[in-house]
Amino acid sequence: MTADGRPLTTDEGARGRTLIPGTWNLGPHTAVGGRRSVVVLIAFALRLRGLFANTFHADEALFASWARLIAVWRDPLLLTQPVDKPPLLFYSQALFYPLFGPVEWAARLPSLLASLLLIPLTARLAWRLGGDRLAAFIAAAVVAVAPLAVQFSATAFSDPLLTLWLTAALALVVPSPLGRGLGRGAARPGWAGLCLGLALATKYQAALFLPLVVGLAWLSGWRAREWARGLAGLAVVLAGGALWAAARAGGAGLAARPVSYTHIRAHQTVPDLACRLLLEKKKNNLTTQPVYATVTSQHLT
Repeated sequence: MTADGRPLTTDEGARGRTLIPGTWNLGPHTAVGGRRSVVVLIAFALRLRGLFANTFHADEALFASWARLIAVWRDPLLLTQPVDKPPLLFYSQALFYPLFGPVEWAARLPSLLASLLLIPLTARLAWRLGGDRLAAFIAAAVVAVAPLAVQFSATAFSDPLLTLWLTAALALVVPSPLGRGLGRGAARPGWAGLCLGLALATKYQAALFLPLVVGLAWLSGWRAREWARGLAGLAVVLAGGALWAAARAGGAGLAARPVSYTHIRAHQTVPDLACRLLLEKKKNNLTTQPVYATVTSQHLT
């Protein structure tokens, strides 16, 4: 059945990948393709100023410094750094430093791109869940102009990248409402598992969304073969993460020495920050760690 309740003809089924209403992979001359372009352009305009407007938050500076060490090949495995996050964000940021140099906005480009790609993915997910192209358009428009989405898109945080991979996983879990046998309309369990794994490689909190992904797959009628493919896609990323962790064995990290960055806040003045770092130095001798030594030297001079 089509979205307007009309039976799907054989000819339409054969050409389903171009005739499915509401999908955002239609040709550039269609009305849907035009609306897609307008929404993405509006989203880009809203996000562009923030890319250059603000200085780094303390966490952004930390993540960008790790990416910089990777980009210049000084410490590609971050062996000297007490890393307490999964690595995908840092390696994504490191790709842009050779292209644009050591500037703040280069570290924010992965988040900006993820935020823009999230818009058509949201429309795709909404279409697959409801089969209504108007609802898909509204969902995409809301994401394009939502203040929180706009604000976080021009940051070096991991949240935009995490949201992109989770949305992609959900969109790939659900088959098209027109049926399973329409090419791109079918579920893609292997790719869904891969995207879920990439979300975990971006931020560990992606595990909180595992029940949602599993539940949606169950409601979509996944069979044993689809579950196996989904687990295989997830295993590929988990294996890569395990290899990265094994290569870092013996380096600085949570297993060797737990570290907390919560005492550094962006709203604190330089004297406040310097006093707190001096107290930490006296208590734990933290200047032996490169991150704290760098911050201390920069704010005390």
